[in-house]
Amino acid sequence: MKVTLLSGLICAIQAEYNLAERTIENEQYWEATLKLLQSQQEVGLLREDVVIDAQIGLVSKKQLLEQTRFKQQLEYAVLQKAVGGNWKWTP
Repeated sequence: MKVTLLSGLICAIQAEYNLAERTIENEQYWEATLKLLQSQQEVGLLREDVVIDAQIGLVSKKQLLEQTRFKQQLEYAVLQKAVGGNWKWTP
């Protein structure tokens, strides 16, 4: 039973890690898009509210990424403790 639970935790950690990697890639895209939108707004091609919406979207993505990383660390600590090891996080 304990092995099954630990295997499930390992799978969950891996899935969340993969999601975090995709989120990082998307975050770079969002930052580049935001810079483009800001440039367009500065020359009068876009309204300011469009840029603000993009900024809010970027902050939301960053917050999701940080929450995922924190949850991974907690699950990893539980896994290490369950197998009798010391907690060590080295991403």
